[in-house]
Amino acid sequence: MMSIRLIKIAVIYLAIGMSLGLYMGSVQDFLFRSVHAHINLLGWASIALAALVFHMFPELVRTRLATIWFWGYNIATPISLVLLAFEVSGRAWAGPLLGISMTVVWAMGLVFAANVLINLRGSQAVPAR
Repeated sequence: MMSIRLIKIAVIYLAIGMSLGLYMGSVQDFLFRSVHAHINLLGWASIALAALVFHMFPELVRTRLATIWFWGYNIATPISLVLLAFEVSGRAWAGPLLGISMTVVWAMGLVFAANVLINLRGSQAVPAR
């Protein structure tokens, strides 16, 4: 089930993001603060919210757009985060690649939005327990 896979992926990002934040605080070096923020927002928060949307509206999971979003987002996001870390640490070569990978992440956000806007029907919601 996609929502379960997404929750597991999201909590991995949560653990990584919190660990990076704890490390930065403990050594008082905040060079990677933007990486920390992006791990928590693109990884933990966005993926966890997508999991909840897919859980509440399971018909959305059965679309081609959901499959495109899942693979595109989950491939582009970690690549983007690694490239962001390289860029903030002074590796200029990472900038153009970061731009490309973040554009893919953005495009996957549009794919997710299209899936919701095109395929979501109120009668599809999972009933409250």
